[in-house]
Amino acid sequence: MLAAILYGQEDLRLEETADPTPGPGEVVIQVAVATTCGTDLKVWRRGACQNAAAANPIWT
Repeated sequence: MLAAILYGQEDLRLEETADPTPGPGEVVIQVAVATTCGTDLKVWRRGACQNAAAANPIWT
């Protein structure tokens, strides 16, 4: 699958990654369309969310 991964400040890369495998009680959805908002731009400029940590990359 194609994933957008933020490595740092203004360093967003599109990369081929393995498809996620759902665990018990989870599902995998296919996203047809996605947009950005002002917060997305702030995260891209800063390189990360302030006061937040993600255990796994966000798949798009």
